[in-house]
Amino acid sequence: METINDINEILISAHSTRHSFIYNLLAVFTLHLSTFFLASHYDKVCPRGSCVAKRTEPEVYAGDATAKTQN
Repeated sequence: METINDINEILISAHSTRHSFIYNLLAVFTLHLSTFFLASHYDKVCPRGSCVAKRTEPEVYAGDATAKTQN
């Protein structure tokens, strides 16, 4: 459950309206040239979510899946 909460916190941060507003405002004022040089906050944060998912122990979740299929 802790892993799911960690991933949810990362996704909430990735979908921040403040960061999106600043990124899009900068993109409009620079005629979208800034998007070639700057990564969005979403693109910076989402790889952290995959790192959290990879570092969790797959046996914990795999064990739950096999237990449900055996019932």
